Amino acid sequence: MWYVVQTRTGEEEKIKQIIGKLKSLDKDAVCFTPTYEGVKRSGGKNRIYLATLFPGYIFVDTKHPEKILDAQSKMTEFIKLLGVENNEEGIVITPVSNEEKKFIKSLIDDDYLMHVSLVKLNEKHKIESIVGPLEQYWDKIVKMEYRKRRAIVETEIFGHKHRILFGLWGYEDPARDNIFVQNS
Repeated sequence: MWYVVQTRTGEEEKIKQIIGKLKSLDKDAVCFTPTYEGVKRSGGKNRIYLATLFPGYIFVDTKHPEKILDAQSKMTEFIKLLGVENNEEGIVITPVSNEEKKFIKSLIDDDYLMHVSLVKLNEKHKIESIVGPLEQYWDKIVKMEYRKRRAIVETEIFGHKHRILFGLWGYEDPARDNIFVQNS
C-alpha cells in the first residue's frame, strides 16, 4: 500500500534517502518522489527540465507504515506521515486511496516520471488534440500557458486541492522519442 510522508518543499530527496535507509522498514518497501518534465525556453529552443511533481510529498509503498511513524518521532527533520488518526482502537494509518493511486499512476511511468504532453493547436490557437498524461485531464485544466509550455490542472488529492503542472510539447517543437505522435 502507498502512504504519503509530508516534508518541507525542497527536502524530498534528503528525506527519501533517510526513509529508504530505515532498517525497520520491510525489505520490499519502495520510497519515491514522482517527477515531471517541464519545458523552459533557452537560447531560442524549448528544453526539458525535471522537477518534483508533488513538492513536499514523498510516497512509500510498504506493508508496515507504523515503522515510518516510529522513525518520525526520532528524526530531527520535519516529516509527517499523512493519514494518521488516533481513535479508541489505537492508531490507524490510512493509505493513499485507490482513486488517488489510480490518478497518480495515470500520470507517471515505471520510473515515477510524468512526461510532457504533446499538444496540437488549431488556427484559432485552441487545443485541437492532446497526447500524453494531460489527455485524460483536459477538462480539469484551470490555466493553459502554451507559450510557456505548461498547463495547470486542479484536483483534490491528499485531502486538499492541489495544482499540478503539466509540461507541454508542440508539434512545431523537435521530435521526441517518448511522445506518441498521432497521424493527422
